[in-house]
Amino acid sequence: MRYMHDDNVTEVIVNPDGKLWIDTFDKGFQHTGITIDEDEAKRVIYAVADLSGQVIDLKKDPSLQADIPASRLFSNCRFQAELPSIVEAPSFNIRKHSKNRFSRWRTTSSKAP
Repeated sequence: MRYMHDDNVTEVIVNPDGKLWIDTFDKGFQHTGITIDEDEAKRVIYAVADLSGQVIDLKKDPSLQADIPASRLFSNCRFQAELPSIVEAPSFNIRKHSKNRFSRWRTTSSKAP
């Protein structure tokens, strides 16, 4: 949860191997040293499905795409999850909407004009 409150963190990722990664403005992608077990990852995925009013049909489409609305816990964000049979184990990523404003120059070029 602490990564959801950190404005430097732009994305939180749990891969099928359970490793928790973050993407930050200043350091890019980093493994956090945290591993999430399959049951915990499933709980997160199904909680987001419930929060967004969706039902996951494991036979038809074992994935979830959702917008998580802003709450007292964290700002709004985009959620993407996959479950077996399209991945070995549950995985998801949470892309936080940035509170920072970016100039057109910053988003299209790494060099000053």
